[in-house]
Amino acid sequence: KPLLPVGDLPILEIILMQLKAAGVEEVILAVGHMAHLFKAFFQDGSRFGMKISYSYEDKPLGTAGALAYVLEDLGDDFIVMNGDLLTSAPFENLLDFHLETKAVGTICVREHIIEVPYGVLDFNGHALTGISEKPKLKNFINAGIYVLSPEVLKFVYPNCWLDMPTLFERLIENGKKASVFPLKEDWIDIGHIKDLQQARDNFDGDQ
Repeated sequence: KPLLPVGDLPILEIILMQLKAAGVEEVILAVGHMAHLFKAFFQDGSRFGMKISYSYEDKPLGTAGALAYVLEDLGDDFIVMNGDLLTSAPFENLLDFHLETKAVGTICVREHIIEVPYGVLDFNGHALTGISEKPKLKNFINAGIYVLSPEVLKFVYPNCWLDMPTLFERLIENGKKASVFPLKEDWIDIGHIKDLQQARDNFDGDQ
């Protein structure tokens, strides 16, 4: 999915351009399936004005599990994000927030609203106490963008599957500070064809 085009550019190239604009100069791409295509297209990153290196997985390790293979390259706080989402997230503000809150892990969250298409009843026993007509349920969901401090890497084990929610659970269980950064900017997780079409419509409309 990261290589699918939105407008004239692959999703991942758009992400890299946004990171570059925010001052990011070095990127590590965690690749597995079809890794050769990523390497052929992005190469060493010089044409993007960045340094790009690669971490290769023989088997899927999850977003956090892949960090075990780049431990020596992560001496400072760093951003981790999925390669199949488009956003106008303020990366510089995100990093500043992470440092200001003195968290070892910061996770971007986005408000997600679901409208129940029916009247929802409140009752006590058999006594009706109220009716909410088509209420909207608000929750905050994981936006797939994170800032981590090197300290978290001791909770990542080589060759073991680890997703980001589990890593953050480990941090909390071990008394480490984790923060949430509300993301109000544009954000599209391209998980389905309709999401890709929405991204293409929005991208074309903004140019």
